Amino acid sequence: MADITTKDIGTEQIKLEKLQFAAQRRLMGHALASLKLDNYKDVMLNELVYTLSTEVISQKLGDEHYEDSQTMVVEYPSSWWQHFKLSYAPEWFNRRWPVGFNTETRTVHFKVKFEAYHKYPEFKAVLPPEHGDPVLYMTTLGDHWE
Repeated sequence: MADITTKDIGTEQIKLEKLQFAAQRRLMGHALASLKLDNYKDVMLNELVYTLSTEVISQKLGDEHYEDSQTMVVEYPSSWWQHFKLSYAPEWFNRRWPVGFNTETRTVHFKVKFEAYHKYPEFKAVLPPEHGDPVLYMTTLGDHWE
């Protein structure tokens, strides 16, 4: 009869409590005029998602484009039987009857365009000295894959 031993993994008891959570952001001037609140329920994660959006005074700095391509070599078993041998057959079997593979070479091309802006979320007046510090904002306008 085998000797069965148990290992003490240790436990720790902790006390949990509920605390109130809130997020706050002040909006002024132009931001209030175009304020929009959206929400939806993510049924997969059982979560409620809120989106608060507004228009912000901004200055366009320019565009950037990025283009690249990458070549990949993909190797995979040549049939369901070859895949079965690879997954379940013992080593001596695969040495005697090697697994057959197919190889494909693919090249992926992609293009991305960026736009850069200074945004002024605390814009208070029409006069330039009153617009506050800018926030640098860059975004992709989309990407293109081939």
